[in-house]
Amino acid sequence: MEDNESGDVCTVCQQAVTGGFDVFSGFQNDGTPTVVVEGTADRNFNVCDLCNDTVCFRCSLHPESGYCNPCFRKVFGDAGFVDSVGEAMKQ
Repeated sequence: MEDNESGDVCTVCQQAVTGGFDVFSGFQNDGTPTVVVEGTADRNFNVCDLCNDTVCFRCSLHPESGYCNPCFRKVFGDAGFVDSVGEAMKQ
């Protein structure tokens, strides 16, 4: 099911998110099970890898990381927490 059908919203801006995830499973030649999770083309959010908060890409300073802003800070510290124009966050 795509997240826009489930009514998920960004925990920061409270706007509805769109898109979702496709899950594929199968087996490698040696019998090892494989699961692949891919975002749909219209997905505009992440589900944080640490706390499971849903955060839209607009509200995330590091959407490529898979973390919400507070969890990114926990993992990488304040030194790695930089906004899009390169100024250190003062939070």
